[in-house]
Amino acid sequence: TKTAIHPAQVATIQDCYVVSAAEHAAALAVLRRDAAAVYASDGIMQEPATHTVWARGILGRAAAFGVAPMLDQVRAT
Repeated sequence: TKTAIHPAQVATIQDCYVVSAAEHAAALAVLRRDAAAVYASDGIMQEPATHTVWARGILGRAAAFGVAPMLDQVRAT
């Protein structure tokens, strides 16, 4: 939990909770019904049985604070 002592700090604090595009994609992959029991994604082992709570938390943060655009999307604009 963060405490802001000035309204100008609110945007900076909220930016800290924005989910990266990579985290968002990984969370969606973990929660897929057809996800393998264990699989590698970007060099990281994922196990839906273990990572489901994490994935739901990421999606909750994304719903509340948004998803940061991928770097190649930022460069294209």
